[in-house]
Amino acid sequence: MLHSYSIKNILSHFEYKELTKIDGEMKLETISLLQRQVKRNAQGVPTTLGGGQLGFLALVISTEKYNAIPNSTPFLRPKDPGPFELHLPTSTDNAAPTPTAPTRRTTTRSITRATTPTQTDLVTSPTQQPTVIFSAEVATQKAAHDDAVKKKYYKCQAVEQALRSQIIEAIEAEYIDALRNIDTDMINASIPEIFDFLQINYGQITEEELVTREEELRNFDYDPQSPVDKVFTKITLFQDLCTITRNDKTDKQLCQIAYLIFNRTRAFVEALKAWNSKKTEDKTFALFKQHMRAEHHALKQVGALTIQDSTLYQSNMIQQVLDQQSTMQTNLQSTIDDQVKASLYNAITDFTTTTDNNQVINNISSTTEPNNSDALLKMIDNLNKKIDALTKPSVSTDINPRTGKKFKRYCWSCGCCTHWGRDCTQKKSGHKDTANFKNRMGGSNKNCLPACE
Repeated sequence: MLHSYSIKNILSHFEYKELTKIDGEMKLETISLLQRQVKRNAQGVPTTLGGGQLGFLALVISTEKYNAIPNSTPFLRPKDPGPFELHLPTSTDNAAPTPTAPTRRTTTRSITRATTPTQTDLVTSPTQQPTVIFSAEVATQKAAHDDAVKKKYYKCQAVEQALRSQIIEAIEAEYIDALRNIDTDMINASIPEIFDFLQINYGQITEEELVTREEELRNFDYDPQSPVDKVFTKITLFQDLCTITRNDKTDKQLCQIAYLIFNRTRAFVEALKAWNSKKTEDKTFALFKQHMRAEHHALKQVGALTIQDSTLYQSNMIQQVLDQQSTMQTNLQSTIDDQVKASLYNAITDFTTTTDNNQVINNISSTTEPNNSDALLKMIDNLNKKIDALTKPSVSTDINPRTGKKFKRYCWSCGCCTHWGRDCTQKKSGHKDTANFKNRMGGSNKNCLPACE
């Protein structure tokens, strides 16, 4: 190879020297994480191709997605230029005068023998007059060919191979060996082809689950005192999942999701008014991020950021009230327990130290009203009932208190419940993360009412 690029040299530009190892089954989230890391590595390698701003990102995503990036320049992947061919001057070129007594004649365009700068080669074609080419010109053209063409070609090849090797090392063999060539036992697929294969085979997600995730994102409670990029990061991660599953959100839809999240805080009312007044062509997701960063910085400078009007603040206040209520219940239960224990202890002590049971009653009656022993027993019974009422666990419900709708999540181990199978903390033997209402894979049918499906 004329130009070589070592893996060590390429890796020195990567943000992730090693990709996050995926142990076990491939999932949509792990595929998305892998793709994000590969994107960053590809952009870290400098190049003049595609304007140079995005590095070798074009090797990782489709041409369509690459060209859709704002202000991107088309990435023309260099092809193998093959052997060097000498460029002959035309009649309009500033060629050296043709000597009256040429020293040697040839009918080919390729110069294979180097001569000293003082020597000349006489080159002709069937339709041209003899042209003198100096050896220095041959050397100059060959050097330019090597630097401008072959270097770019081999560097592009090396970067792609380094990225491909990282992906193969990060995934267990059983999930990617199907891409190996049967004759060479090598994986030569392009990076986009590898991720397409992973998504189709291991990154499937139901429409219902994708909708649920979008609802969770829209209901995200953002604290205005934290960076606005906390919102944008969540949206970007969601968009990655949509992209992998070929359900991309438009720029307008991404702006709408972010707009709703910021609007609920009530801390960016003026900022959002200013955004509404912008021209339609200026309302891109990239420009919205710039706009909100600037507005957040401006509000921070004047100390105007607060969460008192936000849903997050309200949720925190409600939680504080619930915590106080729980503390009061705990204290009440403890007090009642102490009173019951003291009463029982005194009664038992009187009983065990007195041979005459009537004397126990008389002792109680001497300080209380007649027949107060029955009242005491009744009081104890009532106290026990109160304790049972306080300590009795709350009745489970199939209604989500947040949305007011029936739960739409299925877990192989728990049936219809508040979480998906992959998030279950009490997985039973044989648990399957990918089980859903349509394909329960032999899992639990608990609470699986028709309304849940």
